[in-house]
Amino acid sequence: MENTPLNLIERFNRWLSESIMVKLASIGFLILILLIPSAWVESIIQERESRADAVVEEIASKWSGPQTINGPLLIIPYIYRYEAEVEHEREVNGKTIIEKKKEMQESILRAYFLPEKLDINATVDPEVRHRGIFEAAVYKSTIVLKASFNTPSFESQKIADADILWADAQMVVGIKDLRGINDNPTLLVGGKTCAGEPSNNLSYFSQYNGDNNNRLGGNGVIVKLPWKTAADFSGDVTMKLPLKGSSSLYFTPVGKTTDVSLSGPWADPSFDGNFLPSDPTINEQGFSATWKILHYNRPFAQSWFAEEKNLTGSDFGAKLLIPVDQYQKSMRSAKYGVLVIMLTFVSLFMVE
Repeated sequence: MENTPLNLIERFNRWLSESIMVKLASIGFLILILLIPSAWVESIIQERESRADAVVEEIASKWSGPQTINGPLLIIPYIYRYEAEVEHEREVNGKTIIEKKKEMQESILRAYFLPEKLDINATVDPEVRHRGIFEAAVYKSTIVLKASFNTPSFESQKIADADILWADAQMVVGIKDLRGINDNPTLLVGGKTCAGEPSNNLSYFSQYNGDNNNRLGGNGVIVKLPWKTAADFSGDVTMKLPLKGSSSLYFTPVGKTTDVSLSGPWADPSFDGNFLPSDPTINEQGFSATWKILHYNRPFAQSWFAEEKNLTGSDFGAKLLIPVDQYQKSMRSAKYGVLVIMLTFVSLFMVE
């Protein structure tokens, strides 16, 4: 039989209806067509989720950001005396002669001491702030710090008692965002009340800004201590700090033994940082958690002299999580949509 145009058309139609490659190509094309609106939906969800994150940051910028409490840290300046070669010029027969002589020099350095024991009791009162359809977790907290210091020792540096500048001693407490302070912080040292002053250039509480060469100055409160001589030293320190913040509250274990108790009426906390609490309690009414950190567990010493060391890197605490929101649910549904589309056409192909 000759291949008439009619027969060729019939054979071509039969090939189209029976060819596996044509079916696979058709299924792949339909899947791609249906994935386009699915990708658009995911893009819209990501945009709205990004907008939600921006709104959370905006609310935090007007309220107060995540907080980290460092300290207290005791700083005592001292006079360091040393022998050094000093150049002197003098005229001899019209010529300038440089002579080197050894002379005693002195400079003022600082000694840093951390508490022997640090007890922190913190309670948070969280609330959810709304901006349109977006939500952000913020809180008010009451933090009580109780620290005890041993009498500072300068024997390792062979510093004479007369060279220790007790009148210039300071106590420093690092606070990540000073806008969260609700009231003037005061320090109770040996039964005496000492007022504090803010500072935003504390290198020992500084943070890296994206790279290891760009360091942001740390924030905190500096308290001048009412000491004149070594006899005035008192190692018992108490500070009550009303503090606002958002999202999280962290602490740094500066004590040789650091005990932290944190609680609040929030049913969805996330314990984060370098240390986890022991036996935390979480229920619908709220949470409570305790930590006990020893100086063996952290990367900085109990005291040091002259140089400045950074006390960050061992922070721990809790985040106030908002339960899975509508954007996460929508994103999961969109991802399942891709799976449903593919399974539908694969099932159809298997049946055929």
